Amino acid sequence: MRAIVISYDPNKKVGMLRSDELGKLEFDMSQWNGRGRPKIGGEVDFDATSTASGRAEDIYPISRSDQVDFYFPEDEGKQRLTYGILSLALSIGGIMTGVLAIITIPIAVWASRKGLKIQPEIRDGSYVLCQVALVVSVVCSVLLFLIILMIIGFFVYSLSS
Repeated sequence: MRAIVISYDPNKKVGMLRSDELGKLEFDMSQWNGRGRPKIGGEVDFDATSTASGRAEDIYPISRSDQVDFYFPEDEGKQRLTYGILSLALSIGGIMTGVLAIITIPIAVWASRKGLKIQPEIRDGSYVLCQVALVVSVVCSVLLFLIILMIIGFFVYSLSS
């Protein structure tokens, strides 16, 4: 039977499904047969033979063909890790390439902030990576600003001489 995930608490590892035929059903992670955690709004298929207790069992997420799962995976932990790595790479690469830093560093700041907004209640390694990436991005932004000021100062000094 089909249903939609309407809530999920990662701390308690329990959630709620809504089925058109059976209404609301509870579930826990022991019944989840998908990769990662349940995604709110995600469509699932479950066993309807044992729903008399108001609990769904044998739950499988239904993957949609229009979901992009390569660059930004559906699992929030992997998604946050991807944003953190992207942010670090853009920050460091931007400073090393010079002029491209004007474009890459703001994107790096955006990526690290977006990574920090994904499940902020879970403080794992990917969360720390996003924090470090944000600090590196801000430091690179300050360095870029100082370099631009030095270049402007050099040109003003050379024009006045």
